Amino acid sequence: MTKYDDQATQEVMMVMLETEKCCWKREYVANPVRVPFEMLSVPIPKDYDPLLTKQYGKWNVFVRGGSIHGSVIFDPDKSYKEYLK
Repeated sequence: MTKYDDQATQEVMMVMLETEKCCWKREYVANPVRVPFEMLSVPIPKDYDPLLTKQYGKWNVFVRGGSIHGSVIFDPDKSYKEYLK
């Protein structure tokens, strides 16, 4: 990660993911701003719109869909072990 730290590259990348979507222009993340999120104040890129658009496409259009975790079962009266059978 620090190999190119002293060079003024035009793009930066999230290390944990290796897709083209995760290469962002340095200017998008260079000047973060803090915004409230639940009980925290978190830094986000000042120019978040082009970054989110590259990552997710129409990120600001609500789409009713499924979960990446599959269906969710919530039953406080039944043990989860019953659903594993």
